[in-house]
Amino acid sequence: MGRKARGALLSASRWREPLASKGLAVRLEQEYQAITQALRRIEAGLADERGRREILERDLAELKQRLAALQTRIEDIEQRLGR
Repeated sequence: MGRKARGALLSASRWREPLASKGLAVRLEQEYQAITQALRRIEAGLADERGRREILERDLAELKQRLAALQTRIEDIEQRLGR
């Protein structure tokens, strides 16, 4: 390979390096965006789950109160029937 051809190859590789770095930066930015979106979906899911859990806990407390009231009514009825 002649001196001129070698110089052209070195010159071309000098141009490819910044382009490769730019491509890497673009890829990294895309991956960052994808990870950020995934984290937002996870956080939203956790918030929804917390909300559903709070509702379930309230419903459970209400059911326990109703069960206690029913138990009291059953005991009252049993006393009236003489059991």
